[in-house]
Amino acid sequence: MPPEPPTGTLSEAETAWRARHRPEIEAIIRRHGSVARVFEKTAEEKALFDAVLPWHETIPDRDNPGAFSERWEGRSAFREPGPKVREALCNAVRLPRTIDDAISEVRRWIRLNHERSIVARWRDHGAPEWDFITGPVHMRAGIVREMAARTLPATTLAELTARVRFHLEHDLQGTLETEAILRDLHALQATVRPTGKAAKTPRGGGKNSAKRDSVARLLATPEGRAMTTRQIAERTGVSVSTVQAVKREQEQSALMV
Repeated sequence: MPPEPPTGTLSEAETAWRARHRPEIEAIIRRHGSVARVFEKTAEEKALFDAVLPWHETIPDRDNPGAFSERWEGRSAFREPGPKVREALCNAVRLPRTIDDAISEVRRWIRLNHERSIVARWRDHGAPEWDFITGPVHMRAGIVREMAARTLPATTLAELTARVRFHLEHDLQGTLETEAILRDLHALQATVRPTGKAAKTPRGGGKNSAKRDSVARLLATPEGRAMTTRQIAERTGVSVSTVQAVKREQEQSALMV
């Protein structure tokens, strides 16, 4: 543990904070091995930073003479990354493939920043005024957060529930989040019979089932809902009657909700 400051040099509030958080801080330092190692870049951090290094620049901060700010492809870490930086961040570390994996990664970055912040406050005898994760990590976390909140499809009710909880946890209640939930609900309804039981594989086996699933997924999109039955049949390689059957199942399922 960092040495304690001389008695009487801290405010009552800071002294109380240190007493309250001491067990957590000790556990963090013990897990990392030392105070210094708490602040060492992880392998993922290094990979992300190296991946976007070609677009990194340091420029004078106009609002703070003598200070500098970092840019990647001309943008700060708190803005949407540029296309080249975004691609590099996505390729440097494998992207999560499920909503649960995406949520886990977001929480991992939040936890890392929290651990460094709390140890720094103890070490420096006061609350720090900066983040302890690098710009590339901020941008990567934003990309993965978007995946957890919106872009990855929820393939099960459990995943959809996890997404809704993630929205609540991060106060994400905008139109895009609502549209993602409705999209997922619509797609999940397509896999349920009116009785509430999971749809059985239709005659013809897995191949036909896969085609029916592709029809259901297309119907769950704005593009699919705007297409005619024949257009959907041609796009997915099924008969018009199959498209009509899937539509009826979705309509019946919607009435049950």
